[in-house]
Amino acid sequence: MDSVAKFRVWVAENAPMLQIVYQNKYVGMLYDHFASLPAKDQRRVVAGGVAGVCLMILGFLLISYLSLWSTSRKTSQSYAMVNELMQYEKERKEKGVKIAALERNALLAIPGRFRQYLVDAGRSASISARMIKVEEKASAKSSDTADGEASADAGDLQTIEGTVRLERINLAQLKGYLQSVEFGSHRLQVTGVNISNDTQIRGYMSVELNVTAHVFQTTENQ
Repeated sequence: MDSVAKFRVWVAENAPMLQIVYQNKYVGMLYDHFASLPAKDQRRVVAGGVAGVCLMILGFLLISYLSLWSTSRKTSQSYAMVNELMQYEKERKEKGVKIAALERNALLAIPGRFRQYLVDAGRSASISARMIKVEEKASAKSSDTADGEASADAGDLQTIEGTVRLERINLAQLKGYLQSVEFGSHRLQVTGVNISNDTQIRGYMSVELNVTAHVFQTTENQ
């Protein structure tokens, strides 16, 4: 009882606004009931009240933690979904570029057109037609491109190979020819280069190139 009385005196001196609590009849009834209990029971009630407050604080902290964890998890999932969408959009654009390049190669599926294109590339590099020999090999059907991409629905994918022999050309002409082949209007790949010096004229060389083109085999080209 002495401790309770001291507490009420402390409240009256330091927090007089809290005295209104003691004026409530229900609080007064609880206080009277509490004051009528033996000292041992009062300590039990105080200990239970403190334990209850601690449990409430722990419960509030647990609920706050679960709420923060749920929010963090949803945020992580949102970021992961955004990254997947961005990756999908990037892959879709890359595949679109590859398919567009293969569609531009469709004209090369016509017999003799691939050979003529390689000859014209030599002319654009200032190489005489007499110094260019091109052999177009029979095209082979395949289900994948050299990059490992699956063929599209437009038709089966074909691989056309050509062997180009350039005689008595200089380094500038070779550079121009390679640029014309690899960066021209069609998407081609140079898969092999064999260079040897010309035995008759110094400063010139003979070059053998292996060039590959991937095209869609449609009904128009079959």
